Amino acid sequence: MTARLGVEAQGLGSAGQVRRPGQSPLKRSYALWRVSLPPSAPVYSMIPAVIAHMGGEQGILRLLLDVAPEFVEVDLLLPVKDSEEQEGGFISKEDLACLARLGASISFSFTSRFESE
Repeated sequence: MTARLGVEAQGLGSAGQVRRPGQSPLKRSYALWRVSLPPSAPVYSMIPAVIAHMGGEQGILRLLLDVAPEFVEVDLLLPVKDSEEQEGGFISKEDLACLARLGASISFSFTSRFESE
């Protein structure tokens, strides 16, 4: 998979593999890629950055045709802001349409900016 995309995966696992003693075997195979953006990056820039990092929509579509994964997800890890109210953000309809063409779901995870310091 990595050779097809030209982008090194940060994590790989095969169904049935036990990653650590005492853990259950993996139920699904997976490949994980990460794109690091500054904490100040606006939400609307994140999906395009991920798609570009992965070789663009057409490159991803070719890979998906070859591999036929059971599940594709883009998870955005967002920093929690240091304010009384969280700042807003949006994902454009064009980016949502791109994710739909890729058959990808989107999920959101949150972290304190202090966790990485």
